[in-house]
Amino acid sequence: MTNKVIVEPQSSPHLKVLVVEDDLCLQTVLTRVLQHIEPHLEITWVTTADQAWAELRTKGRMNARPYDIFFADVLTPGIRNGIDFWKTCKLRYPDIPFVLSSGMPVDNFLRMCGNQSPFPIFLHKPFSINDCENVIAGAINQAHCKSHKPA
Repeated sequence: MTNKVIVEPQSSPHLKVLVVEDDLCLQTVLTRVLQHIEPHLEITWVTTADQAWAELRTKGRMNARPYDIFFADVLTPGIRNGIDFWKTCKLRYPDIPFVLSSGMPVDNFLRMCGNQSPFPIFLHKPFSINDCENVIAGAINQAHCKSHKPA
């Protein structure tokens, strides 16, 4: 299932976010948090890392920077999980901020990441709205800096 929530940009270019989360209850919360911080976002929502990979393959053919931020749950249904998706994105798009979220203990998360460095931003579930806003605001600030970088 792929949903797009698009808020039309005003004068400045808007950021594109790909969210991979199988908990549909979080869709409303994350969408509101993202748009509260940055009102002019194009949010693509998928429920599995497999869908995210297909979305990325399609958009990646047309755009060298298909998204400005990736946000993924670690454990999603399907063949690939959020860590697999992060590892792929890290190789292809190392400058794009990536947030991984999970309720698993941090030491398990670090083990799943392996020797991959630097680690992605980690948002532990259950998270407070304030923690979520802080993590996402940091990723958005990173994305703004990288998207306005001279070529």
